[in-house]
Amino acid sequence: MWLQLITIPIIGALIGWITNVLAIKLIFRPYNPITIPLIHYTFQGVIPKRRDELAVSIGQVVGQEILSLDDVFDKIREEEVKEKITQSVSETIYSRLNERIPHFIPGSIKKIFLNIVEELLMKETPVLIDRFLEDLSDKIKDEVDFTKMVQEKITGYDLHELERLILMIASKELKHIEVLGGVLGFMIGLIQAVWFYLMQYI
Repeated sequence: MWLQLITIPIIGALIGWITNVLAIKLIFRPYNPITIPLIHYTFQGVIPKRRDELAVSIGQVVGQEILSLDDVFDKIREEEVKEKITQSVSETIYSRLNERIPHFIPGSIKKIFLNIVEELLMKETPVLIDRFLEDLSDKIKDEVDFTKMVQEKITGYDLHELERLILMIASKELKHIEVLGGVLGFMIGLIQAVWFYLMQYI
């Protein structure tokens, strides 16, 4: 009797753990459809089977709710971002001009010229950014489709690589599911063992 009280929960834990491990594996495997003879039942991993639907759904969520082009344009319009862009543009052009101006130009004149250009860039670049976004935003929206880009990226992923990425991102959560299966199996086995034990004395 005591052996049953020990072995049944352990067997239940193993069954629960193995079941969850197999369930997680079946999310990805098999990559290609497999048909069972006689019963003619075809099965395939959930993600390989529904990858196109998954790609469309994720693409719509990312492109429409998480990261739309309007969000990108709004971010660029923020003063802090425009300042960084302006500073980067100014430094780049200043450096290129400094290299290109002939050496026979006196240093004082060269410095005055570069300072004028730098001041002009710092003043006009934010205006040009706003004008650029205003003039080209509609055209960019027609040309760039985040939803389609994400969809094509997921669809084009190799299934082995896609599985590796998902397992890498959700490894802790999936491990918890496996452990939880073992714990629940142990608890169910323990309840069964206690029930069998009590039934013998009723």
